[in-house]
Amino acid sequence: MFTVMKLCMGCMEEIEDAVSRCPYCGYNEREDVRESFYLLPGTVVSGKYIVGKAEGYGGFGITYMGWDAEAERKVVIKEYMPSDFATRAKGELGVTIYSGDAKSQFEEGLGVFLNEANQIQHVQNAKGIAKVYDCCAENDTGYVIAEYLEGESLQSILDGGKTYPFEEAREVLLPILDGLIQVHAMGVVHYDVEPGNIFVNAVGEAKLTGFGAVKYAAASNSKSLAMMLRRGYAPEEQYRSKMEDRGPWSDVYAMGAVLYRMVTGVTPEESVERAMDDKLEEPSKMQGAWLPPSGENAIMNSLNVERKYRTPSMERFREELVGDDVKRIHPKKKRFDAGKIPTWAKVAMAALCLLVVGLAWFGMKKGKDSSVQLVSSENEMPLLIGKTEEEARAVFEGSRLAEELQGHVFNVVYDCDIDGAGTFGQVEGQEPKAGDSAEYVEGAQAVITLRVNGGTEKVTIADVQGREIEKAKEILEGRHFNMENVTEEKVYGDGYGGVGKGLVAEVVSLGGQSDGTAGIHDGVILRRSLGNMSDYEYVIPNFEGKTRVQMEKECEELFKKQNDYVIKEHGGEEYHEAVKKDGIISQNVAAGEKRVVSPIEPLTITFIFSKGPNLIAIPNVRGKTYAEAKRILEAQGFVVNAPSDQGNPNTSVSEDFGNVVSVRIVGSRSLSGHKGDKVDVFLAKAPQTQTVRETTRPVASPDSSKRDGPLGLGED
Repeated sequence: MFTVMKLCMGCMEEIEDAVSRCPYCGYNEREDVRESFYLLPGTVVSGKYIVGKAEGYGGFGITYMGWDAEAERKVVIKEYMPSDFATRAKGELGVTIYSGDAKSQFEEGLGVFLNEANQIQHVQNAKGIAKVYDCCAENDTGYVIAEYLEGESLQSILDGGKTYPFEEAREVLLPILDGLIQVHAMGVVHYDVEPGNIFVNAVGEAKLTGFGAVKYAAASNSKSLAMMLRRGYAPEEQYRSKMEDRGPWSDVYAMGAVLYRMVTGVTPEESVERAMDDKLEEPSKMQGAWLPPSGENAIMNSLNVERKYRTPSMERFREELVGDDVKRIHPKKKRFDAGKIPTWAKVAMAALCLLVVGLAWFGMKKGKDSSVQLVSSENEMPLLIGKTEEEARAVFEGSRLAEELQGHVFNVVYDCDIDGAGTFGQVEGQEPKAGDSAEYVEGAQAVITLRVNGGTEKVTIADVQGREIEKAKEILEGRHFNMENVTEEKVYGDGYGGVGKGLVAEVVSLGGQSDGTAGIHDGVILRRSLGNMSDYEYVIPNFEGKTRVQMEKECEELFKKQNDYVIKEHGGEEYHEAVKKDGIISQNVAAGEKRVVSPIEPLTITFIFSKGPNLIAIPNVRGKTYAEAKRILEAQGFVVNAPSDQGNPNTSVSEDFGNVVSVRIVGSRSLSGHKGDKVDVFLAKAPQTQTVRETTRPVASPDSSKRDGPLGLGED
């Protein structure tokens, strides 16, 4: 008699066919409650992947437990199913795609879904990235077959109250950073790095999952996108509609936020709220959190709201996390006041509101939930158009809507009155509009946007080009320009006609004017020339064999002022027979290679340092035969000379003659040596044969004992 077995659709373990509730995971196939558009358990995809229980639905797709019947392993099966554009009738395999624009949007998102999975599938040896085994198109949609991860999400671990020491948190995340460096090089960006997408196994190894969720929604203009932006982890550029504003630096922000949460236990404030009033505390100022200054600087650099101040790449972030001399990049402080929000923040906020709520106002507060909850106000927005800024503020402050809201700030935008038809200082536009019953984010501060006539005054800015940077600022300030909106960018002069070092290579109006002018409240970028790129080219020296002190001194002499932009990374230590302890064994940037080193392009050189020769203790081979001793010693790397029983006092006569009595390193009395050292092996001498001479003792006379006593016979 034999027992028929089947797979549990909840955990893919084998159970008896007659059993309905799995003894391993508790899944009961008879009580399985599911959405009608889920695939039925037991459905086979691509001829070999068995679909199990639905683990979750994320707005763009369904995640199932799965089994690869060919490879005989558990897998995760992800099905593309954006609810905005498609559904499935209960019990059916094929999906039903809605008509109109939904079809093209569905297909666009499906293409992103499958193409990205195909790229991740070709990532090699990325320990920190969950593997993708396969992807296929079937049932009028697409499927991705991915690695099944045993363990617990980092979100669950953190929600349980755990905080990590900095070094431990760094070691957990470094494999993920290495994986992201690989996928970024392929043009793939995650855009949804957060603790819920990081799984940690029983031995503390972490892997990142969840690629693409935000991009599928963005590709199809899905309303689900707003719900996918993780509060506290999404950078401000992800709230904007332009994909070109996003990139690897977006993942850097999110990864920095994850690390911040791990070491402090606190999720950073929402990026768009920080854009208006940044109150993010350094971890070292928070109770219970300690980390080295370089580690803290690395985290805070990654969390700078504006991209131009943020760590630009995952490679750089990794370098800073393991570095010991990381400098803090402090964004230029801008006082948040009506009309003085940075231009980029105004744009980001406006785009954010259009994307998420269809209105140009809101600022999130920190919260535990990763989703965004929208509520409608009971009171209407008052009319503010036609009033001065001060009058508009007073009217709103006295309104019932202001009382209802959980907090608000004013975003005042000064528009240049080009044709002079308006009244200077008068409100000409507002969001929300008068009479609107506003939708806003629960737990958020509302941003009330006032568009105020800034008058006809425009300032000429083109004539500061070619001047010294400080003189250019003096000129703009003398023309009553709002200097808080003037920022600097460093550029190479040879890209701007060879403009000399320290001069303004280009001046750019963020107000959109192309006639060499700018409104006095517009933002302006002064691009400061560093001189020609060739002025910053250096031939990298050969540091191998030198100490760290010697290397630092040589760098100071070679790079001079640019030495601040040379990051010397300690890449580890190894034993080395030729290089003394603390000497440099190798460098990742080859000697003789020509590299640019400047504030625009910092250089990282990773060094491997020597721990000195690896001393090997001489093993105890006393009492062993020469052959046995030779085998043991050679296994340790020693060179064994021919055996000897001369020249060593330990080679005394022994009953165990011919065996080893001692071993000595040639020319040394040390009990340890190095690979390749020659050793002498001394054997016990064979016992010497003694010849006994037989003598005949004469017979003594009766009195001879007295006479011969000294011979040892003595007297009776």
